[in-house]
Amino acid sequence: MQYKLAKLAGYRLKLLRLERHLTQNELAECLNCEERTIRRYETEGINSLETLEYISLVLGVDLVATFLS
Repeated sequence: MQYKLAKLAGYRLKLLRLERHLTQNELAECLNCEERTIRRYETEGINSLETLEYISLVLGVDLVATFLS
């Protein structure tokens, strides 16, 4: 079950990125990480609640509404 939630969070990150017309590289710059990290999040998912909190904070979105609902 946890795997499915991680994959869903990665999928929602991709949707959020596309809605904002950002490339993976541009999103990586916003989050101060490597482009390959974004690629991994989108394909393999996001397992860390701390990572989701950081992404939500930087992008100005509600954590629960965006990633956990």
